[in-house]
Amino acid sequence: MITLTIEQKALLAFVHILLLIEIHEEDNLPYYSDGGQATLVTFLLNEARPDLFREVTSLERTTFDSLVTELTSKGLLEDGRSVTCEEQVLIFLDITVHNNSMRHTAMKFRRGLFTIQRYFHQVLHAFVALYPKYVQLKENIDCERLQDPKYFAFKKCLGALDGVLIPMTLPMHKQAAYRSRKSIISQNVLAVVNFDLEFLYVLAGWEGSAHDSRVLADAFNKGFSVPNRKFYLADAGYALQKGLITPFRATRYHLKEQAAAGLQPETPKELFNLRHASLRNVVERIFGCLKAKFKILTTPSEHCVHSQVQLVFDNSDQRWLPPCSPELNCFEQELSEDYSSHVFAPPVEMLLKDN
Repeated sequence: MITLTIEQKALLAFVHILLLIEIHEEDNLPYYSDGGQATLVTFLLNEARPDLFREVTSLERTTFDSLVTELTSKGLLEDGRSVTCEEQVLIFLDITVHNNSMRHTAMKFRRGLFTIQRYFHQVLHAFVALYPKYVQLKENIDCERLQDPKYFAFKKCLGALDGVLIPMTLPMHKQAAYRSRKSIISQNVLAVVNFDLEFLYVLAGWEGSAHDSRVLADAFNKGFSVPNRKFYLADAGYALQKGLITPFRATRYHLKEQAAAGLQPETPKELFNLRHASLRNVVERIFGCLKAKFKILTTPSEHCVHSQVQLVFDNSDQRWLPPCSPELNCFEQELSEDYSSHVFAPPVEMLLKDN
């Protein structure tokens, strides 16, 4: 048996301690990263051309800056130990705009997976808190489009509403109720919009198999209302009722059908349906813009059910559509012919469908 001197024992103990320290440091290194020292965020914020910044974030730089200012000034976001508010919003946008996984975004930003998850949900909740300010029902809407004589019959119209299916990821035991008539696992979202491509009300979380009229009834129970002598437009999936004007049944209605006939109505009912369809089409337009802007709304995501529902509010609340959505009815005023900018979503607990 080898007998070690006191000096040798001390040396072995010292080496052992060094090995333990090295192993401990390796265990605490960011899984993907260099601790956020990569240049992506710096490049986007300081060097990227405006068109590249918009391509990456789906926002104009001025809109992005206004959004960050809004969130920080209201105390909804604050800088972390090493992650600024700007980077937090960039992380959120990377996931929602491009439908990237948390893991992909973690590698892209060279941050730990836990860090990405943490700030994604913090920004999501911050955007949801903005919903009541930017998504509101209005009793009077001054719409230039309705000044056209051909829309005289709709001069008291406030906008249009419809149900839209948004894909979801759900546990197997819940999928049956959320399977829509198109066999897609989805939630049925009621959206009320005006003719300026602004969201007025959103109710998300209903099963994809639920009928649109049932979702609307729940909305009325949760505070949605129509001012006296005003109305919204809806398709034939809803019943004609006070505050809701639907098209004539058994009469050519959809714009594709009207286009096939050369947009030449042959009866007063067909003419009414043509005007009705051209106005109600605003719902399809705004969701077309949303889905083009936020890819996360087009396919099932990896997030929990509650977050998937919040994302709908988030994107209707943002006017970065013109906060998020989150776009925000408040920020981006660059509404083009087929583009709306709103940023991310009500008191969500009020508007979520009760489970």
